[in-house]
Amino acid sequence: MPSDTDTVATNGIAIQDAFPVIPENYQLTVLLRNSVGKEFRRLERDVTVESASAPRIAGLVLGYKVETTDSAVLASFKLLDQKATGAGRRVGEGGGRPRR
Repeated sequence: MPSDTDTVATNGIAIQDAFPVIPENYQLTVLLRNSVGKEFRRLERDVTVESASAPRIAGLVLGYKVETTDSAVLASFKLLDQKATGAGRRVGEGGGRPRR
C-alpha cells in the first residue's frame, strides 16, 4: 500500500481558492508550508485581469458536489444558498492529473 508521500509524489496536489479582484495587473504569490518537514515552497505568477464591457458568462465549469451554505456568505460558484465545488481546470486532460 503506498504511503501518503508516495501518493502526493505521484499525483501532485491541487489547491483552490477564490477572491474578488478589479481589472488590473497583479503578481500572485502562493506560499506553501510543509508543517512536518518545515519546508517552504513559493510560486509566483503575473496575472492580468481584463475589464469587461458588459456582464458575461464564462465557460463550462465542472463540479462534483453541491452544498447548502449561508446565503449571506460570498463565495465562488454560488447561487443563493447553493455552492458547487469545482473539479478543477485540468480534469480530463492527461488522465486528470495536475500538470507540473
